[in-house]
Amino acid sequence: MARRRRRKSGARRIADILDTPQTDLNRAMRSAGKGFFVSEENPEAGLSRGTYRGIRVVRAEYQSMRRRIRRIETGREDAKADVLDALKRFDSALAAYSKALPQGNTDAGVAALVTAARRAKRASADLEKARGLLT
Repeated sequence: MARRRRRKSGARRIADILDTPQTDLNRAMRSAGKGFFVSEENPEAGLSRGTYRGIRVVRAEYQSMRRRIRRIETGREDAKADVLDALKRFDSALAAYSKALPQGNTDAGVAALVTAARRAKRASADLEKARGLLT
């Protein structure tokens, strides 16, 4: 009975990690987002070191969340695995953003950003779905 309760609370702990506002993550996302405002006149606009640092911090925060969640024992291992997979996809999308940014406002750069945005959108939807399975 105690083990069952602990596993149930494990799913609750994972949900809490996902639901708790992450101040550092939000700040880093704002910093990273500044790099996405480019123009034809200045395709390098906003691509400061702060932009890349923001992306690195966001990736580190998602990786930290994955490590914490990985250590939690729960009876909902399927949902936990889905959460971990979605967080990994976010990391992949952020890596794609980071690689696309130096290409600027070129056809290849825009295509790479669109691909990264699709990955991030899918990861977000997958994470929301997995979050629902925890309750």
